[in-house]
Amino acid sequence: MTEGLSPADIAAVQGGGFGGFGNTGFDPRPKATLKPRVTAKADKPYISKGINGLNQLAGLQKGTEFKAPDALDYTVGDRVRHIKYGEGTVLNIAREPRDYKVTVEFDQAGQKIMYASFAKLKRV
Repeated sequence: MTEGLSPADIAAVQGGGFGGFGNTGFDPRPKATLKPRVTAKADKPYISKGINGLNQLAGLQKGTEFKAPDALDYTVGDRVRHIKYGEGTVLNIAREPRDYKVTVEFDQAGQKIMYASFAKLKRV
């Protein structure tokens, strides 16, 4: 049955293994190192981890109510300046539960409706 087989083949069949190490438990090949498993949540960008983390950074907590300020620095008819659209005239201010909705007719950009907290309008 062992006719035509090399001595290395015979040793492998008989349990000697390659290189003469046999079943001693010693394997000269280096073991692969395993990296710590990274969860899917850790791989996501910060923005997709959830709005709760962003709220905590902003000092907001679940259940807190954000209200619009009592008054603005400008009123209807005042001239204001916007960082992108330039100067314009305030046409309307509508108070909403969280912010003021301001309608402005800009000299260059035309009429725009925006929220006061985001617009950062300055009275001229």
